[in-house]
Amino acid sequence: MGARDADAACALRDDEVSNALFELTALAGLDVRREVHDAVLELSRARVVPTATAQVLRSLASKAADARAAGLEDALRAPARE
Repeated sequence: MGARDADAACALRDDEVSNALFELTALAGLDVRREVHDAVLELSRARVVPTATAQVLRSLASKAADARAAGLEDALRAPARE
């Protein structure tokens, strides 16, 4: 059995990995958007090291927080509707 065969035998199907990731995020109490879920799966398929994946997630979380803060500031500056 070659290395490629061993990888295939040990590998989970894409839908199994996807379901496991959804279950993991739900157990952690996280609401993960589909785009983020797909990005994590793609990084996993590309065998990106976990520390780099964590950095990508931190960056996405930071950008989302900045966008929420900007939206809140815009809402606070907007004139009140009558």
